[in-house]
Amino acid sequence: MASSTASAHARLGPFLLAYGSNCLPAQIALQWRMPRDPFIREKFTRLRISARKLAAEYFERFPKRRYLTEIESWRHLQSDNIEFTMKRLREPIENMA
Repeated sequence: MASSTASAHARLGPFLLAYGSNCLPAQIALQWRMPRDPFIREKFTRLRISARKLAAEYFERFPKRRYLTEIESWRHLQSDNIEFTMKRLREPIENMA
């Protein structure tokens, strides 16, 4: 067990110098997170007619020009249902009508 800790310290040498020996690898990884995705994705499953209506309402609520709204993916299920994912920006683009 001690040898695995020593080898972990050897691999993380440069990071431990920067962050201190008490810092765990998971803590280091959290500090170098990927930037937050600017898009929100929402998945829906509806009957075909309801799916069309819901998508139209979504585009009305979040206009394509301001939110870059789109249907990211969709598929027919064995029933008469459609599963689809709507994608839009978290914040609207300023100065767009």
